[in-house]
Amino acid sequence: MIEYDVKVTVENSKVLSDILPYQYTVYYKGKDIRIENEGGYGVLMGDLLYLNDSGNVFMLQSQDKIAYKIAKESLPANYNTPAVTESDKEKTIAGYKCKEYEVIYKTKMGETKIHCWAAPAFSNIPQMRSPFTKNLMIPGIEGLPLLIVTEKTDQNASFTLTIRATKVTQEKMDASSFKIPNGYKIEPYVQKSNLPIGE
Repeated sequence: MIEYDVKVTVENSKVLSDILPYQYTVYYKGKDIRIENEGGYGVLMGDLLYLNDSGNVFMLQSQDKIAYKIAKESLPANYNTPAVTESDKEKTIAGYKCKEYEVIYKTKMGETKIHCWAAPAFSNIPQMRSPFTKNLMIPGIEGLPLLIVTEKTDQNASFTLTIRATKVTQEKMDASSFKIPNGYKIEPYVQKSNLPIGE
């Protein structure tokens, strides 16, 4: 289990800071992922469940007891391969030694610059390449980032997004946490905005 705090600073727009959760927790067992969101649109979305073997993704709404099945075309798009530079700096985050990397993505809309500190101790977690967590497993770095500082400038807004792991726990998870709860109705998810799921 990895618990991340989220902080965002936005110029010219409050939209991003309003929609993003202030905290999310990533649970993984075998090939499966469960993400619990706190704050922002995460409250409305509910937990996200990614079942790697089937490739199915569900949004669990506990209030209405509905498991919304998310179509593949609604999932976050793949990013271009970034330019990655490893530095000689290290720091300890949530009890794990991390290496610093600078990552730059370039698109037609602008440039995204990321400073991340990755823990080599988590160098082989294939399930973290799910549509909702693949941004944590950046091509060209060794391990799982426990601190990510993203600076993005495009035609719409400029923002800085900081995601920091505050707690890492390695313990056995109950298999029931990675299943649709009993009594839930499965329905197709209908996107109600132009905001991509998981972005």
